[in-house]
Amino acid sequence: MVTTDSTATPDEQDQWIVEAVEALPGGSVGYKPEWDSWLLLVADKVFGMRSTHAEWGDILTLKGNPAENEALRQEFDAVVPGYYANKQHWNSVLLDRAQVPRERVIEMMAESHRLVVAKLPKAARPT
Repeated sequence: MVTTDSTATPDEQDQWIVEAVEALPGGSVGYKPEWDSWLLLVADKVFGMRSTHAEWGDILTLKGNPAENEALRQEFDAVVPGYYANKQHWNSVLLDRAQVPRERVIEMMAESHRLVVAKLPKAARPT
């Protein structure tokens, strides 16, 4: 179950993520209490997850093109194969390391959103 209850809100430090998601067509953020994670959603489909890892701290897991995912892992030590996700199609950004520029993370969120929207039935795609 994902909740969009307004009493459950991301931490202030994550407001930039919420703003970036809400700027995308049909983008929203919902909380999944079972995972203690914030899901980045479009048409009720997940295109990202903001969670906390015991070793890495705050992470943001995003879908990506497999070749681009590998290139990002080579470029940034703070980009690793997706935590609890298909390692080829998803990356996790280790936010606590502050190595990946915020603008680049926002670009990664937009690409993840685009990839998920492309798989939606045409009637479900946001306009």
